[in-house]
Amino acid sequence: MMLITLSETTPVFSKFASVASPKPLVRSPCSYKVITQGRRVFSTLPLTSNPIALQSLSLKGTYAMPIARFAVSIVALIHVAISVVEICFWETPVIYGRLGFTAEIAHQVTAIVQNAGVYNSFIAAGLLWSLFTQEHSFQTKTFFLLCVLIAGIFGAITLSPNTLILQALPALLALILVWAAREKLSFKPNKSVH
Repeated sequence: MMLITLSETTPVFSKFASVASPKPLVRSPCSYKVITQGRRVFSTLPLTSNPIALQSLSLKGTYAMPIARFAVSIVALIHVAISVVEICFWETPVIYGRLGFTAEIAHQVTAIVQNAGVYNSFIAAGLLWSLFTQEHSFQTKTFFLLCVLIAGIFGAITLSPNTLILQALPALLALILVWAAREKLSFKPNKSVH
């Protein structure tokens, strides 16, 4: 857990200020907005009844974020692999045989499976995008991981139980890690100052 101590002399930065050259705002008597570790934290933090008392801003989940990003990367790579297999290698006997299709039926559904491969590539692209965007990154990760989770559950019901393990379980684990790593701000009085 990282602690940042704010006092009366702590500069306050705008959410519009760049990280390279932050510009202090006029101090508001009832709120702080800060930029920390190159990441924007958009939060209004109330002062205590004693404005001179030091306050501690606690950023939870800082160390869990790389693990969550890794989990999202794994889910994205799984979907890249799924889309490549569905688009390029569907008519390979090893592939369609794993799902219980015969060569004749596999050939008949080739266009449908390739279409599903394109959709899986969009899911992979969305997950990869969520790793590199700073705007709404948490929401983007959550949305695409929920899409994978729902598709995995539906695929397990309609296609093969293996879909639950291959798609839904990794998505669920990544979703849990993303939610656990979400930076939550807590504002508590520093007890060492009276």
